Amino acid sequence: MLPETPSIEQLSRIIGSVAAPAFLLGAVAAFISVLISRMNRVIDRSQSRKIG
Repeated sequence: MLPETPSIEQLSRIIGSVAAPAFLLGAVAAFISVLISRMNRVIDRSQSRKIG
């Protein structure tokens, strides 16, 4: 016996609930990447001032 196929509305709700956390995680990862790159620039500048 085959299970009942979900309607388009149910599928769109499921896809929306699955996609939202993925986009949120991607945004958080991008934000952390920007913060890390800026921190690296600050560290590089502070080290170059000590040397030179």
